[in-house]
Amino acid sequence: MGNKPVISDNAPTAVILFAGGGGIEAGMVEAGIRPVVAVECDRGATPSEYRTLTKLSIAIADNHDRNFSEYGCKLIRQTVQEVASAGFPDFPHQRIDYLHASPVCSNFSNAKRDRIESQCDRDCAIAVGNAIAHLQPKNFTLENVVGYKKSESFHIILDVLETEGYQVAWDIVNM
Repeated sequence: MGNKPVISDNAPTAVILFAGGGGIEAGMVEAGIRPVVAVECDRGATPSEYRTLTKLSIAIADNHDRNFSEYGCKLIRQTVQEVASAGFPDFPHQRIDYLHASPVCSNFSNAKRDRIESQCDRDCAIAVGNAIAHLQPKNFTLENVVGYKKSESFHIILDVLETEGYQVAWDIVNM
């Protein structure tokens, strides 16, 4: 294994919403971008799923913290909606360079037979829009599955970007 990347003190900064285990952060760190805040928590869709998903979410967040805390990344173990509702406490006061969001994609995936957008999906999109408006990042990126482009959630985020004066360009990138 090679050495971990070193990030300069004046590196561009990033906030990541729906951080998961840190795949986006790994690429950012390799590119010399410092993740300063990451939000990761999945409360579960139903009471029966809550315990399993919460345990998984805790394990994913623990992994994230082990990998990125040394770069100064503060992991917030709340949902994006909870953080938005609280007004983004503990977020940077200076303007960040990058805001990235990877909302849960399961309701838009081709792997799911009955792809029905939920109120939770829309609430997540509203919270992302609130983050864009509050943080005013220099750049915003969104990652999701192809089916997301047809959702109300995607259009909620697009509307906020346009309202806030961002130039918007989006495409489907087959990774």
